[in-house]
Amino acid sequence: MFFSNDKTDFIVYLNEILSIENAVIKRVHRRMQETSLQNLQNSLQDQLQEEKVQQSRLENLIADYGGKPTDSKADLPSLNSLTDATMDAIKKKDNALNSQVETHDSKNDRITSQGIEILNTKEDALIKSA
Repeated sequence: MFFSNDKTDFIVYLNEILSIENAVIKRVHRRMQETSLQNLQNSLQDQLQEEKVQQSRLENLIADYGGKPTDSKADLPSLNSLTDATMDAIKKKDNALNSQVETHDSKNDRITSQGIEILNTKEDALIKSA
């Protein structure tokens, strides 16, 4: 049996996990709206359902221990939060590749929808592994 302080700590811990679930659900929902790839939409829909089940379990567990489930959303890691050193290394590599190309077209500076999808998929993998 939990002592009062242990119980409170446990509820705080569960609410921290719940805030991550809340953020993941928001992100997966956004990703579903952003992608035009049907297979990815189906996969994200399956993931969304799994996340909602986990969210519900956490909310019930918190309530069972006398706590109030949070509706806050954690800050998830993203490719935008890479360290400066990592970004510098990426820029160096890009500059080296660009210097090897003799002709440079400014149209290539724009990111394509496929490029955005690749970045979003990498970000999804980063979040799953966190």
